[in-house]
Parts: sequence; C-alpha cells; structure tokens
Amino acid sequence: MKNTILNALKKWIAIISIISIGLCGIYFFTKVTTTDEEKENKEVVDLNEKRTDKSSNKDKEAGTKIKTKDEEKSSISDKIICIDPGHQLKGNLEKEAVAPNSKIVKFKCSSGTVGVSTKIREEKLNLEVGLLLKQKLINEGAKVVMTRETSKVDISNVERAEISNKANSDVFIRIHTDGSENHNVAGISVLVPNDKYIKDKKMLQRSYDIGSCVLKSVVEHTKAKNKGIIKRGDISGFNWSKKPVILIEMGFMTNPDEDKKLNAKQYQNKIVEGIIDGLKRYFDQDNKNSR
Repeated sequence: MKNTILNALKKWIAIISIISIGLCGIYFFTKVTTTDEEKENKEVVDLNEKRTDKSSNKDKEAGTKIKTKDEEKSSISDKIICIDPGHQLKGNLEKEAVAPNSKIVKFKCSSGTVGVSTKIREEKLNLEVGLLLKQKLINEGAKVVMTRETSKVDISNVERAEISNKANSDVFIRIHTDGSENHNVAGISVLVPNDKYIKDKKMLQRSYDIGSCVLKSVVEHTKAKNKGIIKRGDISGFNWSKKPVILIEMGFMTNPDEDKKLNAKQYQNKIVEGIIDGLKRYFDQDNKNSR
C-alpha cells in the first residue's frame, strides 16, 4: 500500500514537472517573439525618426541658405551712388551760374571752413568721410562714382553735378560740414533742393525722401542733435543736378566738441553707417512701392 502511494506521487511529480517545463517554454517563446517584434518595430521607428530628422535638417539648411542669400542681397546693391566730398584745397573764386539759364552767379568752389579745435580743413575731413563711405558702399555691392579723391583738384560745383548726371547715378550725395559764428551751435542737418529752379517733381520728392531717411538714420547712429531737413534753391550743385541729390552737413567744425568728434574715426564710422542705413531704408521702401 505504501509503495503504491509512493509510486502515485512520483507520477504526479513527473506530470507537474512536464507541465511546468511546457509552460516555461511557451512563456519563453512568447517573450522572445514579442521582444523581437518590439525591437524590429523600434528599429523601424528609429529609422523613420532619423529620416525625419535628416529631412528636417535639410529643410532647415535649405531655409538658412535661402535666407542668407536674401540677406546678402542689399537694397543698395548695384545702385549707382555718386559721392561729392565738398570743397577742395584751393578755392576757385571764378563765377558760374547758380542754375541753368540763371543770371545769378556764385563762386565755382570755396575752400570751406576750418576746425576750431583741430585746425583741420573742412575739405580734408569731407574727403576722409567720402572715401570711407565709398569703401563701405562698395562692400554693400553699390557702384560708386567720386567727384574727387584728392585735395588738389579744381572742380566747380556745376561740374560736380554734371559728373553725377553723366554717371546716371541713383543718388548724388554731397558731404559737407557746417560753420557758425556762434560756437555753441551743433548738430546735423540735410539740405535738399527746392522748386525755385528745378521743376522735376519726381526728382524733388525723391531727394526729400532720401534726405529724410539719411538724416533720421545718421542721428540715430551718432546721437547728435537733429537740425532737420532744409530746402534750398541757391545751391549750384543742386540746381544743375538731374538726379536725386542731398547735402549732409555732418556737424559744426566751429563747435569745439563737435569738431573733435567729427575728426575721430569712430564717429566718422557712425556717420557713414548712418548714411548707408538711411539709403537702405529708402531703397527698401522704393523697391516695395515699385512691385
């Protein structure tokens, strides 16, 4: 009897062991299969994510390239800009008509003022700023024409306007500094032509708009006093010009502090950057209006 019970227990233990092994096998097979499927699915997801990331990066790179290309194309690129550094080493006191068909005459070209602190001649300062402006405009892609690049010249104001006309310039920029018997007077102004002799309304409006943009920008860069836009009909270099023209009075060399600033390279750079930014503002808007 005892042996019979023992044998029965052994059989049940054997059966339970077989069942346990079977269950473990099924679990292991299921786990492995599931893990392989998950791994395969994960690899597919990772691959898709990588593809998406690559596509996104390509899109970003393409967008960046396009943006950079657009940014490099300045609104003054390919514009013809004539720069006239005012005055010359030796003035020419011969007379010329202030405007076509006018009987009123003026000196062909004066030598300008002198710095009260620095003793530097205006014509020299105007030339320094003019040459600096030339180089920075070229860097922006503009085509630059200079009325003079040395001090020892003899070019009248009418001839300077004709240089701009012949070049078919988009804008004629005249670089000057101011003077006053009152040494406390300081600030920047921009002169533009009025309609006393010039009847081309489009040219007059463009001159005014360019002058406004340039004055605003130069004042922003230099923090100098804004003395405004001044319309003039008595300037030969305006009245003989067929192209939009402005004359910037960069400051007063008769003011001791402003004279020193005007002859400092850092301040000159601010003036030049202001002029360029002002031109960009104008041509940006002009390009939008012409579309």
